[in-house]
Amino acid sequence: MVDPFDQSNQKVRDQININNPGALIGGGVVLGIVGIVVFAIVTVTHRPPEAGSSGTAPQVQASVSAPPSSPGPGSTQPPSPDAKSSPSSPVAPPAAGPSHTPAAVRPSPACGSDNPIEVGSAVTQRVCYQRDGDKIYMVVGVSAPASTRVDVYLWLTSGSGSAYVYPANRPQTWKGILVGPDTQEFKWPVDMPLTPKVSYGVHASTKIAGDTAPNAVGNPKVTGNSMPFTY
Repeated sequence: MVDPFDQSNQKVRDQININNPGALIGGGVVLGIVGIVVFAIVTVTHRPPEAGSSGTAPQVQASVSAPPSSPGPGSTQPPSPDAKSSPSSPVAPPAAGPSHTPAAVRPSPACGSDNPIEVGSAVTQRVCYQRDGDKIYMVVGVSAPASTRVDVYLWLTSGSGSAYVYPANRPQTWKGILVGPDTQEFKWPVDMPLTPKVSYGVHASTKIAGDTAPNAVGNPKVTGNSMPFTY
């Protein structure tokens, strides 16, 4: 037996569906969208991991250097470059500086007394010789109380001073030299072989600049002032 109440409800639903077909369509669309979303979630959740991946999100780890561990008992550790040398380490001696050989000191000249260059003159001269090994130097020191220009002549004789020996042809000459008030030294080497145990004499003649030169080569009486020595 059919329930008249159910029949009436069915009629009402049929009437609704007939009268509102959009509701049916909208409901079907909603159900379809829900089904698609559920399928996507299930697919993503249960997707197998790709090759080479661990299946978990990569974790970023900060790299922190561990402090150097203290050496254990009995272990050795190489010394730091900045570490000081131990007292037992050999220490290199300081580098020796360049050696300096002191220059040889020449003997002082042997000199005569101061003599005026001419009678009444304030200009004086002192004749010397200097021996350095086998080398002989002729020397004369000239002094004046005030600045004075002079000509200076030096030569060498042998024996009693009568034989002119050196330099050849004429005495060694300095012309127009300003001397005074301090003593000025004039020096010239004897560049010729001398005979051992023979007596020689150094001669000097100083003139006021421009005066007549001494004729030491041609006149043995022209001696100036002299200082003898034996070679």
